[in-house]
Amino acid sequence: MPISSSWMLQKPDTIAKAAEKIRREYGKLDILINNAGISAKADGPPGTADPEAVRRVLEVNFFGVLAVTQAMLPLVRNSAAGRIVMVSSGLG
Repeated sequence: MPISSSWMLQKPDTIAKAAEKIRREYGKLDILINNAGISAKADGPPGTADPEAVRRVLEVNFFGVLAVTQAMLPLVRNSAAGRIVMVSSGLG
């Protein structure tokens, strides 16, 4: 049964709650599709990028995806053929 959800990637408790709900209801996760990503106008080349904008982008695009993957990995491993798919764009 497909489950579609979005979490506040900057709030680890929402990620943990989602993982626990999936564990309780299904015991496994057959596929995790990491499709989170943001961009910021103030991000850009090192000479012009606003460091705070870069931090916000990295918080979601890297650290948020890492947190979701780590939380869901035990559930993916519980699946006979679990898979993790990382989706990206030309921006990152």
